[in-house]
Amino acid sequence: MKYLTADLQGDDYGMNVLSGYELCYNLLKPILECMRDKQTTVVQLCTRVSDVLRPTTSKLGGNASLHKVLERISSLKSCLTEVRVWFSRTGKLTLETILPFVKQLLKGSYTSRLRYHTAGEGFMLSYGLSDSNEGGIQGKRTLTALQVEDLIRAVRIFAGDGIDADKSQKIGDFIQIYAVAKRVHTYRLELEHQGHLDYQGDIKELCLNESGLDLEYFVMEERRLKSTLAEWAQQRIQQAYERSLRLLHLDQRQLSMLMLVLSKIQKEHS
Repeated sequence: MKYLTADLQGDDYGMNVLSGYELCYNLLKPILECMRDKQTTVVQLCTRVSDVLRPTTSKLGGNASLHKVLERISSLKSCLTEVRVWFSRTGKLTLETILPFVKQLLKGSYTSRLRYHTAGEGFMLSYGLSDSNEGGIQGKRTLTALQVEDLIRAVRIFAGDGIDADKSQKIGDFIQIYAVAKRVHTYRLELEHQGHLDYQGDIKELCLNESGLDLEYFVMEERRLKSTLAEWAQQRIQQAYERSLRLLHLDQRQLSMLMLVLSKIQKEHS
């Protein structure tokens, strides 16, 4: 609890995990004390648990039932793999600790957000359930590119020649998918920079379906974007300049914004 408290301060997900563990600890404490003190009766035990549970259910909304409290505690199980990876200070972080978390991430999706989006440029990996529970513990979680790279470095340290083929395949897929997905994001940024109308401030979830991360999808998406960039650079911008030489005074960003405005005007009057 001490190292969790130190590391999870200021992080919404982390604080929800921490509060869940505190809830679990407080409810188990009377039972543990009863196991040590063999003279405690069942009535005394129930009284102690009730005393702990009453303010807890009040904090969760007043009408929260014991079932809801226990449901929140049970949801902590899904967080254990991530907690072990990010908050291990024991020096016992191993491939066996990391691999369950990698498997969980392979079921997620990358999101590419371009520079002119209102939230700014970003590349992140989302995973977890789509709907959050009351405690905010389960639900969509997001890792930044830097966090994913930290995890990949840890995986490479522990992934030696002694691991079996299945584990090696999952680790290899995770690392390779990240590399290709990052290139996809880079191509999208370049298309935005070059003034392509479809990529101005765009945000896109990079996934084929709900099955998770698929290497073939990212390879195909990279090829498509590379082709689109070449076509835009060689043909469309050249044609736009040829039609109106005055546009030579505009940079790529100004040109794309002008074309967007003209397209909207055309649609309104067509």
